[in-house]
Amino acid sequence: MICSTCAGDQFEHDPENLDAAIRCAGCDRIYTREQLIAENGEMIESALDDMKADVVDHARKTFRNAFRGSKYIRVK
Repeated sequence: MICSTCAGDQFEHDPENLDAAIRCAGCDRIYTREQLIAENGEMIESALDDMKADVVDHARKTFRNAFRGSKYIRVK
């Protein structure tokens, strides 16, 4: 997450209360959880897409190695 005001990535919040305000440590701007997620939506989607690609690659390699000796099962 990045602050849209100062581009800082350090935030203070109460981890036990999801509805509590989130404060940027750099500029003291106060966010709600929803505001912070909305302002960082593109970055979150990009990170999620990267993770999905990594998981698919890892699964493909794992299955390919697991079935390497089989002449009946091929992994593309």
